[in-house]
Amino acid sequence: MNRAPRRSGLTITICALALVFVFLLGLTIFLTTREQNLPLPSEPSEPTAESTAATRPTTEAIESTTAATTVPAETEPQIQYYTLSFAGDCALADRKGKTASTTFINVVGDNYAYPFADVQDYFATDDCTFINLEAPLTDGGTPDAKKEFVFKGPTRYVNILTEGSIEFANVVNNHTLDYGEVGYTDTLSTLDKAGIHYAEKDGTVLFTTESGLVVGVYADIDPQNTRGIAEAIKKLRDDGAEVIVVSFHWGYEYYYKHNGTQKKIARYAIDHGADIVYGHHPHVLQEIETYKDGYIFYSLGNFAFGGNGNPPDKDTAIIQMQIVRELDGSVHLGEMTVIPCFVSGAGSYGNDYQPCPMDPTADADVYDRVLKKLNGTYPVKNLYVEYREESSTETTAPSDNGGSTETTPPSGDSGSSETPPPSSDSGSSETPPPSDDSSSSETPPPSDDSGSSETPPPSSDSGSSETPPPSSDSGSSETPPPADSGSSDYGESTD
Repeated sequence: MNRAPRRSGLTITICALALVFVFLLGLTIFLTTREQNLPLPSEPSEPTAESTAATRPTTEAIESTTAATTVPAETEPQIQYYTLSFAGDCALADRKGKTASTTFINVVGDNYAYPFADVQDYFATDDCTFINLEAPLTDGGTPDAKKEFVFKGPTRYVNILTEGSIEFANVVNNHTLDYGEVGYTDTLSTLDKAGIHYAEKDGTVLFTTESGLVVGVYADIDPQNTRGIAEAIKKLRDDGAEVIVVSFHWGYEYYYKHNGTQKKIARYAIDHGADIVYGHHPHVLQEIETYKDGYIFYSLGNFAFGGNGNPPDKDTAIIQMQIVRELDGSVHLGEMTVIPCFVSGAGSYGNDYQPCPMDPTADADVYDRVLKKLNGTYPVKNLYVEYREESSTETTAPSDNGGSTETTPPSGDSGSSETPPPSSDSGSSETPPPSDDSSSSETPPPSDDSGSSETPPPSSDSGSSETPPPSSDSGSSETPPPADSGSSDYGESTD
């Protein structure tokens, strides 16, 4: 009667034992597998070449990750050097009425890289190149009927400046309004679109070069407003200018020596914080002067000058000025380099409108002549230009530039009765100051200009007629020529 319950209990026991067996079997399998993959700490295996190689990438990856998150050590600050280049008058234009095959536009055409091709080693590697743009760039406008010498270049010729690595173009000169307000506004608009810097009359501009130098420029023509100069320089400095250039269109045409007013104004500008005085207008080289911590370039002559098919003086130069930023952030002028150049590579006659450097060996005589003009030891005072037949019997100083008609003044300047030939200039807007020297009786060439006395539109400065401070200069022996009123070119072109 009790056999059925006993049989049921046996079944339960057998099932429980089976479950225990399965559990133990599974546990055994699990422990066996774990032992194969993870050796017990108490029984470490000896490292093998294979295991070392296998684990090394993991270590390197960890080191690489650590290095990537480490802040690199700061680089030592370095003294920084910059280069500013300065060249003379550039008329990327023809004179009104000239159509010969030898004019600037006919020679250059659309080859925009042509005019500055031979000087790209200097312009393309500097931080900023300055030129005086001696002609408007416009496709319209009306020529000034009062002026004999009127220049105009098409707006597309702004590409000459960009292809030539020109960053600053002075537009404050006496040819700016050759084609009126239309020509002037076209020029400014064209320069703006091309990203070329400029300053208007009695005005300033502040810009930063691609290399990070902050440059301030003040520009004027026949500068007399000394209070305006001082205020403009101070404002540029207050606004962050690290180097300040004042650009002055001034001086007597064809004179190799600066006059007393140029010297007084230039030194006044440096006394009030300017670093470099950049002069233009005389169409010939004048001296370079160091004054205190600054440099004065009284005139850099012509450069790529389309206003004359055969300039009588083909000497010119590029001046490169080093700018130094010290470790403490202070900025000062460094070394100056002079690169004597020819206005034209066409030789002694003509103008190919492509300035080129002189060879100090092959062109030793003219190379030395350029340096003399710039250091003030050139013995000729003026270049009197008179256009006449080549058979003229006038005695001229020998020249190896193939076109100079310069007349060497007699020695003992104080007794000369020489009357220079009349000038054909129709153009300086400068009113020469009275001479402070009475040692000479030489009479400079009178002007026959009856033209325009234009100056570029003034900026907002209504300035002062304050007299510049007296200078130690007592050396000019010239009686200044009468003021002329408009053109700054050489007179009749031979193109």
